[in-house]
Amino acid sequence: GGGEHAGGVMHRNGSGDKADGDGVSPAAACGAMAMAANPEFLFIERKVPVPRSVIATPGAALCLTRGALSRWDWDVFELHAATNGHSLIALGDHLLAPVCDRLGIPRARLYHLLSELEGSYRSDVTYHTSAHAADVLQSAWWMLEHGKVFPALTRSDLLDLA
Repeated sequence: GGGEHAGGVMHRNGSGDKADGDGVSPAAACGAMAMAANPEFLFIERKVPVPRSVIATPGAALCLTRGALSRWDWDVFELHAATNGHSLIALGDHLLAPVCDRLGIPRARLYHLLSELEGSYRSDVTYHTSAHAADVLQSAWWMLEHGKVFPALTRSDLLDLA
C-alpha cells in the first residue's frame, strides 16, 4: 500500500482506511507519539489484518470458553500456540467484540486495530510481547468481571476503556 507520514514516521496502509480528515489515522498518530517517546521499543506498521482462519482453531475455541477465561491461572501460552502466535488478536476480538457491538463500532475495525497492535510488538524484545499483552488483557478482564464492574459501566465508561 501507499505510505502515510505522521510525526516523522512512515506508516504503510494496506487498507486505505483513514479515520479523520487530515489523512492520518489515530493509530498512526499514537504510534508516532510513542515512537518519539520510546523509539527503540516500538514500531507501528499498518498491515492487512491476520486472516480469521488463522485464529479460528478448535484449540483457540477451547481456550476462549467462559470457564477457561474465568480462571485466574488461565494459560496465555496455550492460546498463543493454538492461534499460531496470534493470542492478542484472538483474545481481544473475543472479549471486546461485545463492547464494540454495544457502542456501535464495526467489528472489522476492532479486528484491524488488534492486528495492527499485535504487529507493533518487536520479536527481539523477549518479555514485552503480544502474548504478554494478551495476558494483561485477560487479567484486566478477569478483575472487571469478577469485581462485578462490567454491569455498572455506562456507555461513556466503555468508551473510556476502549
